Amino acid sequence: MGEYSASLLLGNFRKETLEYFCFRGVDPGLQEALASVFWAGPRLVADVPEMKPICDQILVKYGKDYPEKSKDDVNDKFRHRLGVQAPAKLLVENYLMEISKNYNVPFEPDQKVSEEHLVQ
Repeated sequence: MGEYSASLLLGNFRKETLEYFCFRGVDPGLQEALASVFWAGPRLVADVPEMKPICDQILVKYGKDYPEKSKDDVNDKFRHRLGVQAPAKLLVENYLMEISKNYNVPFEPDQKVSEEHLVQ
């Protein structure tokens, strides 16, 4: 009888532990990081092939509806840095001027870009 009770308790303990760790959802402290990694996966998979299995594991653990639930939790700075929008023309001009100074290469900045920035 004691062996049966111990076995029953152990079985219950394993079941509760499994449910606690696997089915309780995303830890709030990890939500932003997981959402950001999952969001970046398709954008980085060409350069970082490990992203595909990582994203697959996130889907297995948190379900097929995870992408929809987590799209608002992606870090804004991260989203901006990996976005597809081109940098501002003035920023590009400033970088080119600094690079040309550093390497002693003649460079004439585009006056239209400076004028456009002054108008705005």
